[in-house]
Amino acid sequence: MTIDISNLSQEEQAFLKANPDLLKSIEEAIPKELERTEKRKEKLLKTMSVHQQKMAELQDKFDFRLFLDPTLKDIQQKFDSAVPTRQVSTEEIMCPVCGSDDKGNKVNGKPWCLKCNVMLLPKHKIKRWKPIIRQVNEHRATLLDLNSGLYPKEDE
Repeated sequence: MTIDISNLSQEEQAFLKANPDLLKSIEEAIPKELERTEKRKEKLLKTMSVHQQKMAELQDKFDFRLFLDPTLKDIQQKFDSAVPTRQVSTEEIMCPVCGSDDKGNKVNGKPWCLKCNVMLLPKHKIKRWKPIIRQVNEHRATLLDLNSGLYPKEDE
């Protein structure tokens, strides 16, 4: 086996030409590594097939027990008959302010537009959406007026 060094840079080609033993040792090691890799792959495939057979046997045992035990059968029927909750896909969710799609950002587990700092909503709810307007707490405003050192005055 010969290694083509024409696609290497000039420095790399010069280094390999100056060290021909290195290139020979690489050429000799590649077939051995390929053989080792193939043996390892075959061993892993055998192990995987053994585990898959064991898993299938356990699944058959579980299904048989489920068939015989009425309590387990009732539980299984409840889970099978439960109606899954409808989740809104990411294509239907968008920002009510800028109209951008879901980018995967979440705040407190909810989809969020970081640009507008707004929770993303389904398209059919955007028409009814109104921004939340927070009113200033009167007590806080009075406290800030009393403690003028807390914020700079506008006339200064």
